[in-house]
Amino acid sequence: MALRGALGLTRSRSILGTLVAGCALLLFAAAPASFAEEGSDRYEYASSGIYIGGGFGLGFEQYKGALAGPDYQVGIGFDIFGGYRFGRYIAVEAQFEYIDRVDTEIDDPGVKTLLQTFTVQAKPYLPFGRWQPFLLGGIGVTKITTQVNKNKNKINDNSLSFRAGGGLEYYATENIAATVSASYVIPVCSNGFTCGYRYVSALFGVQYRF
Repeated sequence: MALRGALGLTRSRSILGTLVAGCALLLFAAAPASFAEEGSDRYEYASSGIYIGGGFGLGFEQYKGALAGPDYQVGIGFDIFGGYRFGRYIAVEAQFEYIDRVDTEIDDPGVKTLLQTFTVQAKPYLPFGRWQPFLLGGIGVTKITTQVNKNKNKINDNSLSFRAGGGLEYYATENIAATVSASYVIPVCSNGFTCGYRYVSALFGVQYRF
């Protein structure tokens, strides 16, 4: 059991490491390519406006020390988001995230977890034409639903949460963009139960700006 857990954790961290490395590579490649292509038009795609979007989401559990459960499935779900961009450098956004089967720090192979997180966050941008890297940080709430297979009982808990991360947008047109991001979601420990639900969120989506 311990060996399976170790192998699962290694796979999860390997996937996460590959994701972070890929985002970093895109980020560093974006700036020079954009300067070469866009020249003086680096702000052409950085206009103000309302935007909405959605995409495919992944959730990677984050463990503490020896609190490592035997199962390490990567959570799968979706994200819906929308906000308003105030000029070139800043946007305010609301995001809803639904992630199923993110395993927790509870050492029980029969535990299944559903996480639903809603956050409001600021997104500062550094525009380079079509390529626009950004940071994000915000606050919200996470609803945690845990089911123990042995007795089918469900436990629901709500926790204040913080989200911090970054990503990259690519504008195919002035209105349509592809987006990829990674963020760390941290539920506040209102009790010992909610402390174990920290996770890394990965989003692959599209958005439309009006």
